[in-house]
Amino acid sequence: MPSFRVEKIGLTRFVVIDSNRGPILVDTVPLAYRERFWRRLDRLGLAPSRIAALILTHHHSDHTGMAASLLEINPMIRLIFHANEEQALSSGRNQPTVYTNQKVENFSKKANLQPTFPPLKRRPHDIVFEEAQSPILRDWGVEAALLHTPGHTSGSVCLFFDEGTLIAGDTFSNIPLNPFKTNPFPFVYEDMPALLRSWKWLLSKEPVTITPSHGRSLSVSKVEKALKNQETQSNLSQ
Repeated sequence: MPSFRVEKIGLTRFVVIDSNRGPILVDTVPLAYRERFWRRLDRLGLAPSRIAALILTHHHSDHTGMAASLLEINPMIRLIFHANEEQALSSGRNQPTVYTNQKVENFSKKANLQPTFPPLKRRPHDIVFEEAQSPILRDWGVEAALLHTPGHTSGSVCLFFDEGTLIAGDTFSNIPLNPFKTNPFPFVYEDMPALLRSWKWLLSKEPVTITPSHGRSLSVSKVEKALKNQETQSNLSQ
C-alpha cells in the first residue's frame, strides 16, 4: 500500500507522501491559511527542512499559496510540475478560466477570491516534465506515475498509484453539499474538451479511489455518469 496521508485545511487538501529521499508534498494551501499550515506541519513533525520535494498539480493560488514560503526556508526542496504550468507559475497570477456555471461566477465575484500568489521561478534542480506520463517518482521509491491531465489548466497533473488511488488535484471536485451543482466538475476550467479527454484517459486506467483537492473521495460511477451527461449535452448543442 502507498504510504501517504491527505491533510485538509479549509476547503483545500494537500498530500504528504513518504519517499526514500524524504517527505514529498502535493500542493500547499492559500496564503490566508498560512498560520494553520505551519501549525499542521508542526503537528505532523514535518519541518520544512525535511521536505524533499513539492509537486504542484497546477498553478492556482489555492494550491501554490505557501510554496514560496517553503522554498524560502528550504531552497533545496525540488519543485515538480508540468512544463505547461511554468509561465503561469512564474507570473504569480491565476490564468483566465471559464466558470462551470453562473452560480460559481456570482459567488467568485462576491467573494473576491485571491487571484495571485508569490511567483515561482524554475530553478536548475527543479523537475519539469513534458511527457503525458512520467515515472520520475519511482526514482524516489514511490510506486506512482505523474499524469498530465489538461483541462482545468493546461498543465494540470494527477498522481496515479499502482494500487489504484488517484490523487486528482482539481481535475475533479467534490465540494461538500454541492452548493453550486458542479460536482464532480471543478469550479473553473481552461478547456472543457481537454478536461473530458483527461477524464476518459484516467477512467481507462481503472482507478479504485479518486481523491480530489476539494471534497471527499469520489466514486468512479459518479464520474462516469457526469461524463456521459456532459457528452450528451455537447452532442445536443452541436
